[in-house]
Amino acid sequence: MPVWDKTRLGWRNRAANNIAAQRLAFFAISLIALTLRLWHVNTPSLWIDEAIAVGLAELPIEAILFEQLDNHPPLFFLVQHVWQAMFPDPALARIPAALIGVATVYVVMAALRDLVSLRAAIIAGLLLALSTGHTYYSQEVRMYALVLFGLALATWGGVGQAEPGRHAPRVYAALYVVGGAIAIYTQVIGLLAMGLIGFAALAGGLMTGGGKAFARSWLFRNLVLFVLILPWTLLIPGFFGFTGLHQPPSVITSLWYYNTMTGFPGLGFVGNLLVLVLYALACWGILRTWISGRKAFSLTLAGLVMAYPLALFVLSFDRPLISVRTLIPSALGVCMAAGIGLDGIRRKRLVLGIAAIILSASLASTAHQLAYPIKPENYKAAYRYLDGSGYGDAPILNCIDMSTAAAWYARPQAKIYLYQRGGLVHFAGPEYWQAARMSMSRYSVATSQEIDAFVGGRLLVDGGFDGAFGQSDKLVFMRPFCADRDMAEIESGLTQLGFTLQSERLIDEGAPPFQIMAMPHTWVTLYVREE
Repeated sequence: MPVWDKTRLGWRNRAANNIAAQRLAFFAISLIALTLRLWHVNTPSLWIDEAIAVGLAELPIEAILFEQLDNHPPLFFLVQHVWQAMFPDPALARIPAALIGVATVYVVMAALRDLVSLRAAIIAGLLLALSTGHTYYSQEVRMYALVLFGLALATWGGVGQAEPGRHAPRVYAALYVVGGAIAIYTQVIGLLAMGLIGFAALAGGLMTGGGKAFARSWLFRNLVLFVLILPWTLLIPGFFGFTGLHQPPSVITSLWYYNTMTGFPGLGFVGNLLVLVLYALACWGILRTWISGRKAFSLTLAGLVMAYPLALFVLSFDRPLISVRTLIPSALGVCMAAGIGLDGIRRKRLVLGIAAIILSASLASTAHQLAYPIKPENYKAAYRYLDGSGYGDAPILNCIDMSTAAAWYARPQAKIYLYQRGGLVHFAGPEYWQAARMSMSRYSVATSQEIDAFVGGRLLVDGGFDGAFGQSDKLVFMRPFCADRDMAEIESGLTQLGFTLQSERLIDEGAPPFQIMAMPHTWVTLYVREE
């Protein structure tokens, strides 16, 4: 049974001396995590956010590093670039996120084995391995799996160096700095989470008698981190200008985001009840570390579980920050804190009973999510519908660049046209991505003519609508959220060519009975022209 050992400021597990058994447990949990994250990983088509990530990753390294391509830092796109250079098939584009997700599970286990006990490590590792939210975002070509990997390393290092009596302080310092740099260079939420982790380490270290020597050490490693991230932080104010449509979040919506990310969304109402047990365990884990004198650890967990989502909620009244995916740091905190909380229960049968309930709920929720492998858009299903309707070879019109890219990746041989700010361009995948090198500030206001000139004059369609669709008797309009002006010009152009609306359909093939992590919303409108 784990017992508190005041001389080491840690839990000492009398049954944890079997290194082979520990390695076997870590391997088994990592294998479970890998299996879940690769399950149906390629079934859904790339959705719009993933399409832009795959496209930007195809650009040269110097463009990714030094040009303002996106409102996110460059590290994830660099990692994706290296992967796609070796494996260019878009069907494999989600593999890096899946592998990073598995690595995060292993880091969490290693951290808690070092900081707490083997039992806490196994419980927390299983919770994260089975987590519906973490599994979902480990199957997406986006930066959220990577930012959590960095935060897991930084949490381990920050807590380890803040607690006196631990060996190898330089290793903890390296974990903190490297993990922090990874998180901040991956997503802007990493900066907020690292601020809380850094503050918790400082406050906790001082409260446990760290003194001036600890304060100087803390200041030095944070100065090193600041120097490393300075190139990116100087650009952040400019990126915050690109916010799109925004409404302040409601408390109920924000709580739904939190429960979806950290709880059991695949179980519906039952999951909402069972998640209370998980949160109670997390609160007990935070309280347990505090009572035991591990102030830095307790404050770090409280920061991730409570302070981080609250800060994100408050900041979202000015900028659209809070969502399911941006709450992924809280999933890390909940899993670690709940693992420590369950480890602190002395009755073995009670521990086994609660663990069985929580882990079964987590597995059932994730299994339900994996049974409906969907993303917000389902272009593979859209093409199946078009093929069955006799529109498989018809030209396709869209009005959003990212949506057009997602449709192109699902069927590169399709004839896809993008109506964008006053002109019609032929979407040609890699050719079009060169326009991203205009920088966000220029690209966001550029006309189709300016974009075409920037990439060398190869995209603009001569003759506009007549040049693209004049010889076709059928047309597909994959309608996302078009601007009113673009929509009016599109309808006018199609009407002049004699196209009339035949049918309109929401492609929701494979949708779950209730929303889990996403619901498909791909609208397909079929037009026909009668001679």
